[in-house]
Amino acid sequence: KLTRGLGKAGLFLSNSATYECMNRDIDFTAALVSAGVIVLLR
Repeated sequence: KLTRGLGKAGLFLSNSATYECMNRDIDFTAALVSAGVIVLLR
């Protein structure tokens, strides 16, 4: 369930990135993915 949630969040952020500042959204997405990985590994 958690993985599916992260996937949906990733899709949402990817769609947002097409409309907003690419660099900012890429940084935000990378931070979100990193946080998700940390939670999964914990």
